[in-house]
Amino acid sequence: MKKLMCVILALAMIFCATACGKEPTPGSSQANTQGSTEQKEGKFTKTVNFIVPFAPGSQTEGYAQAYANIAEKITGQKFVIVNKPGGSTGEGMNYLKTQPADGHSVCFVGASTETGIACGQLTGITEDSFVGIAVLCADQGMVATYKDSPFNNMTDVIEYAKANPGKLRCGGAMTMSFNHFFVIQLMRAAGVDITYVPYDSAADTSAALLGKNIDIAVNVPGSFLPYVESGDFKLLGQGLENRAPSLPDVPTVYETPGLEYEKFGMPFMTPRMMVAKAGTSPEMLAAWDKLTEQVVATPEWAAFIETQKVDTSIFTTSAGAEKYIKSTILVYRDLYESLK
Repeated sequence: MKKLMCVILALAMIFCATACGKEPTPGSSQANTQGSTEQKEGKFTKTVNFIVPFAPGSQTEGYAQAYANIAEKITGQKFVIVNKPGGSTGEGMNYLKTQPADGHSVCFVGASTETGIACGQLTGITEDSFVGIAVLCADQGMVATYKDSPFNNMTDVIEYAKANPGKLRCGGAMTMSFNHFFVIQLMRAAGVDITYVPYDSAADTSAALLGKNIDIAVNVPGSFLPYVESGDFKLLGQGLENRAPSLPDVPTVYETPGLEYEKFGMPFMTPRMMVAKAGTSPEMLAAWDKLTEQVVATPEWAAFIETQKVDTSIFTTSAGAEKYIKSTILVYRDLYESLK
C-alpha cells in the first residue's frame, strides 16, 4: 500500500503541475461559467441521481444506497438509485455524460472504471469526462473457494495451477478489471497459467462459485463474507499489503512463498468513489464535500462500513479524489501498456 501511494502521490504532483499550466477547456469545471442557479449557490435543490453502473443488488449499489439514506435526512432531497449496467461501467459513465453538469447526478465507481479508461475500454469516456467527488474507502480484494474445495490456502492453488496449466478456473467481475489485473499479476508472479472467467458483477461471480462453476473467485469482502459466515465459502487470502485489522486471521496473498508483494507492486483493492460530470461548479463540489463529511461522520455510516470490513484510511473529498482517481488511471495505463 505504501509503495502504491508513493507512486500515486508522485503522479498526482505531475498531474497537478500539468493541469495548472493549461487554460480551462470547454466542459471542465474551471470553464463552467454558465451553470444553473444551484450550481452557483452550491445547493441541492432537486432529486439527486445516484448512478450505479452495475445491475441491481451489486456491492456498489449497497454503498450508494447507504449514502443516499443518510443524505436524504441531511438535505431533505430525494436520492434515487439509477442502475445502468454494462460495458465495464461504460453504460453508467456515458449516462452521466447525458445529464446536466449541475451536481445532481453522481456515478459510483471503483477500480473497474479506472482500468476501463486506462485500457481504452470505455467508449466515449476519458479522465476528462468527469470530476472526482469523493473516495469513500477501499475494498481489499479477496480470494475464496467453496466449502469442500481441495484448496485451503494460496499455496494449494499455486501448486495445482503448476501441475495443471490452464485448468484452474478463477472467476471475477468483468475483463480488464482490478480482479482481472490481479489474476494477470498472479500468473506472472507464480509462473502459472490460470483461466480467468469474467462475470457481469460481483454477485454473479459469487453465484458461480457457489454453484462450483469455477474453482476459485476474486471479489470484495462484502460479496464473500455472507457466504463465509454461512459456511459456504472459505477465504484463501486478502489483497492488502498487510492484514486488514477487521480480518486479522485471513492471510494476505503476499504471505504465500513466491507471491511476495514486491512482485505485484500494488495492492489488490478497489476504491469506492463518486464522480460527477465534468463542468460541475466549484460551489457544487464544495456542497458535496460538506455533505460527504456529514454522511461519513454519522453512526449509521460507521455501522455500514463495519459490516463491509473495508479500509477507510483512503477517504478524501473532491480535491483529493480528483488527484487520486486521475493518478491511479495513469498507474493502470502503465501496467496495461506493459502487457502488450
